[in-house]
Amino acid sequence: MFLLKQILKLIKLLHADEGTLALALGFALSLFPAFAGFGSILGLISLFIVLFFRVQMGAYFLGIFFFSIVSLPLLGVFNSLGLSLLENPSLTTFWTSLYQNPIWHWLKFNHTQILGGQVIALLAFPFTFIIFKFLIQKYQHSVVKKFKNTKIYKYFSKTSVVIGYNNILDSIRS
Repeated sequence: MFLLKQILKLIKLLHADEGTLALALGFALSLFPAFAGFGSILGLISLFIVLFFRVQMGAYFLGIFFFSIVSLPLLGVFNSLGLSLLENPSLTTFWTSLYQNPIWHWLKFNHTQILGGQVIALLAFPFTFIIFKFLIQKYQHSVVKKFKNTKIYKYFSKTSVVIGYNNILDSIRS
């Protein structure tokens, strides 16, 4: 039921002229658990941000699903990048100090795939945020406005089903 509420809120925000930042941030933050897992430090931080700040959870969970599929062909890249970072001689003392600390050891910095996924997600985060913000604004200003001007929308917006749907969305908002 919780996930259904979040998806309905996502649909409502996509069709409103507001909430662009919350949606874009939700999609962008989903990179971290999708590329490196919830057990990584950035995955935990992104989950904390989503739970305690005004970030759209439906966009976050939908983004995790989408970026998890995208990450599958990139696993070799994550592994190669993580391995090259862990085997870099100038970073050996840094990785050793992290590994000896129980908290950092628990966050699995010593795994090549997780480390590579975190680095790529961190680098891709600002671009993902900007791209999703642009796409959401483009969708809201072109597709939604054109759809609301059609005769079909005007006809169906007066039916009891649509009125009930809008009442459900309004009850979720409160």
